[in-house]
Amino acid sequence: GTYPVGLQFDFYHAQTHHGDITTFLRRHLHCIKHIQASSCPDRTEPCNELGGDLNFDFLFKCLDTELKYSHFVGLEYKPTHRNDTSKGLRFDKDWFTRWNVIGNNSGDCKQADPKESDENDTATLVLKKALQIVER
Repeated sequence: GTYPVGLQFDFYHAQTHHGDITTFLRRHLHCIKHIQASSCPDRTEPCNELGGDLNFDFLFKCLDTELKYSHFVGLEYKPTHRNDTSKGLRFDKDWFTRWNVIGNNSGDCKQADPKESDENDTATLVLKKALQIVER
């Protein structure tokens, strides 16, 4: 039989040690089940707004449209704003809306203006969405 085992691919370490992330992803996507994102070289929020070595718009477009990556993406980074993690997640295109976790009254997840959402409600929706994915 097959085993539900896969590799974790870390943008930061891949860029630091090898570079050319997209070539590696194209060659090895069949065994990658989790991607970990952060900026390089500072390991801050994965975004273009702060500068760094990686073009996240390009990388995420490659994952979404070219490679059709359908597994997990997680974040491991040092927040730029030590006491306000959500502020850092709102850089670039806003992580909350990128992953469709801004809620409406029905409890479903949809894209919306993040400034109109209460961040505790948003965090609850992120958790609910993650649990839905795990339960599948």
